[in-house]
Amino acid sequence: MCALDIAKALIRVDHFALLKFLMDRFLLQYFIKLLHDSLLKCYACVRWGCAFSFWFGIQAGVKQGGCLSLVLFTIYMDVLIIRLKESGYGCQSQGAYFGCLLYANDIMLLSHLLGAMRYMLKIRDDFANKCYEKFKITSRGCHSHCSNKMCKLFVLPGNTLQFVCSLKYIILDLLVLLSHRRIKVYVKHVKVKFFRAFNCI
Repeated sequence: MCALDIAKALIRVDHFALLKFLMDRFLLQYFIKLLHDSLLKCYACVRWGCAFSFWFGIQAGVKQGGCLSLVLFTIYMDVLIIRLKESGYGCQSQGAYFGCLLYANDIMLLSHLLGAMRYMLKIRDDFANKCYEKFKITSRGCHSHCSNKMCKLFVLPGNTLQFVCSLKYIILDLLVLLSHRRIKVYVKHVKVKFFRAFNCI
């Protein structure tokens, strides 16, 4: 398994790539033109004390908190999942593909072979770098059942993916038990945070 994190996910969505994905899904032309027009009219400025900078156009990203933002981001990331599924790499169960689990900006890649994981990471790199330069995906860690000395480290652009015994995915701590070859999920800290928040009400 390999845990990845998308740095500044919503604000790095490429507008032209997003529109292309929408056209590939054969959405109504009027809707795409309306969305394109709204994206072109996104402007911002920088405030420093009482001074304001010149207004400049926003050429990437979707509005955080917008009604369509999460839907558009899901369509954007669905392309990566489809490419991984079509490659044939990753875990599958009863015809369902579980090689890529994605929630917001957290990605979990699952594969039973290190060689397959390398190809999945290569597909990820092609999606992040070759097609969409504004979209950067950083790594958290990777786990394998083999010994660290036997496993060759994954070298990614900018850093090396280290092998670890525990991973954090969303708010869950995943501890991999090497002796039993199974994954144990710790949620005690989540319960503690929940009861703290509940007691403050």
